[in-house]
Amino acid sequence: MLRTQPHVIHHMPPPASGFRIGLLLGLGLLLAGSALPRPALAQDAAQDLNAISRSLQELSNRVRPALVQVLVTGYSPFEDERQAGAALTRSKSTGSGFIVDPDGYIITNAHVVQGGERIEVLLNQPPRTNEGDVRSLVFETRRVPATVVGLDFETDVAVLKVAESGLPSLPFGEWADLRQGQLVFAFGAPRGLDNTMTMGLVSTPVRQFTPDYPMVYIQTDAPINPGNSGGPLVNADGEVVGINTMILSESGGSEGLGYATPSLVVELVYGKIRESGWFPKGTIGVRPQTVTPTMAHALGLRQDWGVMIADVIPGGPGAQAGLQQGDIAVAVDGEPVDNQLAFSWRIYEKAVGSPVQVEVVRNGRRVPVTARVTERPGDRFRPQTAVSPERNLLLRLGIMGIDLSELAQEVRLATRRPEGVAVLMAATASDRGGVGLAPGDVVYEINGRPVDGMGTLRSVMEALQPGAPVSLLVEREGSLFYLTFEVS
Repeated sequence: MLRTQPHVIHHMPPPASGFRIGLLLGLGLLLAGSALPRPALAQDAAQDLNAISRSLQELSNRVRPALVQVLVTGYSPFEDERQAGAALTRSKSTGSGFIVDPDGYIITNAHVVQGGERIEVLLNQPPRTNEGDVRSLVFETRRVPATVVGLDFETDVAVLKVAESGLPSLPFGEWADLRQGQLVFAFGAPRGLDNTMTMGLVSTPVRQFTPDYPMVYIQTDAPINPGNSGGPLVNADGEVVGINTMILSESGGSEGLGYATPSLVVELVYGKIRESGWFPKGTIGVRPQTVTPTMAHALGLRQDWGVMIADVIPGGPGAQAGLQQGDIAVAVDGEPVDNQLAFSWRIYEKAVGSPVQVEVVRNGRRVPVTARVTERPGDRFRPQTAVSPERNLLLRLGIMGIDLSELAQEVRLATRRPEGVAVLMAATASDRGGVGLAPGDVVYEINGRPVDGMGTLRSVMEALQPGAPVSLLVEREGSLFYLTFEVS
């Protein structure tokens, strides 16, 4: 499964073998334009092309054994245009993944296994001759059950585990080494076609959709299609530089706009999930927001860059340290930050309980503030706990929800109120049926009326006529806000 839209989604030479491929290709083109006799030209060009072909085959042979196809049975957004909304319904889907540890740890996208009741993977198993030689052209597959170790929706990374050992695995490469124009290769199971390999270029190693979008991606023109989600994007040395996450497409197929989550992010999230079952993100109890020229002009700010402290949670570590609403953060632990993403990830990387120094501009003066990092509320939230559409599905909001009191029996959540509805799954706001709620949100009120559970929320929503205004009081990442829309 591959998202066809975002949820609306360092400088060193390229690797040696990738350089060799490019050199050979360039040499072949040079020879083609020379005045050498045609027989010599044809022979040299054939040798160069054969060398390129052998390099690509060797790359495939290194990567392919560690690929898996992920098979999911569960509940997911239903995106049939014939329907009135993007409902959440029972479905079977496929995605891709790769083995990152011989003891059976597998990485894929969180949206691939979202809502899954039963998850299986197809392991590649090369057939062997009587002499023990591997036949590289034919791979058999073996279906085995997999469990979800943990997942993180913000980074769209999930870690699976199979009860196997001695499996082939892939190493991580350095995202910082990527260059625009570098050859990369996408592996996976597009449209369920396992063991598929495509080639393309790094269109840009860093793509952020908006200044406050919580992620950056590698943009590539390597053909990526639905089903590629979770598969590795590798360099010419067979190292994972990202995982294929989404495409921008009007047709639903590849249009040369593919996006991969960088290996730097994937490796960090994988390590945290393997250690604790989730990706605990540090926070200092503030809501950062990128300062843009428009914002600076409207608010009369003296600078048009940095990170606005838009909210300071009462009683949180930021408030205790003396941070104020309206402060503009310009550095974290001495490292400059010019956008919300850089600010947040500097803090994510800090261990919970450790101090962090934030330098802010306040009244034209630079002020250093030291706060203590705490775990961001809601990060231990596990969406796969809801499996009953009859009880948990609310189509008019495009969500799968659960009573906060019921969820509190399974996981400990630091929420503002003891009663409400926690959002387990949600259709995106760009889909019909989605209103802007996201997994991890908690709904406390609807049109000023307290929400004590799904029953209250459902009864109020079902009584509203099309076009009626709705205002939900929602907690997201520790902050309260009103989400307002009209009933469709």
